[in-house]
Amino acid sequence: MFLDIAKKFKLPVIDLARTFNPHDSRDYGSTPIEPSNRSGLYIAEMARHIIRTFQFGKEDAKIYTGLVSDPDGDESNWRPLKVEVIDESFKDLEKYRTSLNKHMEDGRSKVKSACVIS
Repeated sequence: MFLDIAKKFKLPVIDLARTFNPHDSRDYGSTPIEPSNRSGLYIAEMARHIIRTFQFGKEDAKIYTGLVSDPDGDESNWRPLKVEVIDESFKDLEKYRTSLNKHMEDGRSKVKSACVIS
């Protein structure tokens, strides 16, 4: 699994599943799996943040989720940056699944517009 590889080589991981809001159509492009221009900015901002702050080869592997900054001032879609060290608690994926399910529930309750992902 990708988390095992990240841990082995001490790499940062950008978790788009817990960064994009699956219930907000503004986060997606022409299909539910393509990022929109807006979410492309999320990716670029996160990559820039990691390049500037992560100490490659020195720090343990980490998962980055959420937004580094609020690109359009829309607090209803704001999910602040969260950084988690990839440790043994990720081994059975239960911690990740729980976090992903919570993210999906939080997104559903905060956003008025939605896209259906089937």
